[in-house]
Amino acid sequence: MVHLRTTTVGFPRTGPKREMKMALEKYWGKKITESELLEVSDKVALQSLQDQEAAGVSLIGVGDHTLYDHVLDWSERFGLTCKRVREAKLTGLEAYFTQARGRDGIPALDMTKYFDSNYHYMVPEV
Repeated sequence: MVHLRTTTVGFPRTGPKREMKMALEKYWGKKITESELLEVSDKVALQSLQDQEAAGVSLIGVGDHTLYDHVLDWSERFGLTCKRVREAKLTGLEAYFTQARGRDGIPALDMTKYFDSNYHYMVPEV
């Protein structure tokens, strides 16, 4: 008998009804708080794990859920906040989203295409 192991790479991270996208837009529009955004994020991340487990995925990846950009997430985990955001003394989500989207006087990180696909990611500044 052959035993196959399965895994997922890049499981969708927006939620089954695009909950993350809607929550982000509300957060940026100051219609929900940071804690409400993080609550939606936690629910979507948990649901993704539960969906994969229910589907019988044997090796479920970690670190693929994101608020905005997975490369930016890993840059932050490794302490690679860009210099202009550090100098502005921004922290937390304010620093994260300033790198992602910019703000007055602080440009966002560059984005680049992943090979020749339509997928883009934030380019860390080391």
